[in-house]
Amino acid sequence: MEGMQVSPQIETRSKLSLSTTKVLVIIGLIIIIIAVPLTVFLAKTRQEPRSKAAEPLPPSAKTFKLTLTSPADNLATNQNVVTISGSVNKKAIVLISGGFQEEAVETTNQFSQNYTLALGDNQIEVTAFDEEGNEITQVRNVLYVTEPLE
Repeated sequence: MEGMQVSPQIETRSKLSLSTTKVLVIIGLIIIIIAVPLTVFLAKTRQEPRSKAAEPLPPSAKTFKLTLTSPADNLATNQNVVTISGSVNKKAIVLISGGFQEEAVETTNQFSQNYTLALGDNQIEVTAFDEEGNEITQVRNVLYVTEPLE
């Protein structure tokens, strides 16, 4: 057995196996190096929303007010037009919707808008939007009938 020579084919396969093993080890290390930090990052990202307490409303949301003075809620009328009026305590856009029309009014204080009713029950929504993105909605129910009211 002394003096036996290893065939060149076996020696080449051995070198290839060694090269392949090195490449696989390097690829495995690269995957581990990338996967571990990525897993930690994803785990922290998923936990952050759960650990945050509910944020209180900003001061501007607490102070933004909408007051409706007309019409009274549950009003019954035989007039097809009512006046929607009220006030806000800061610059806002007031959107009035619910009957045959939709109106938008920009105001810094008081507003008044004639509004056409649909026959029967009308649920009129008055929504004010301030410059900070706060929103307030109030609803008035108005019944429009054609016969005289007593």
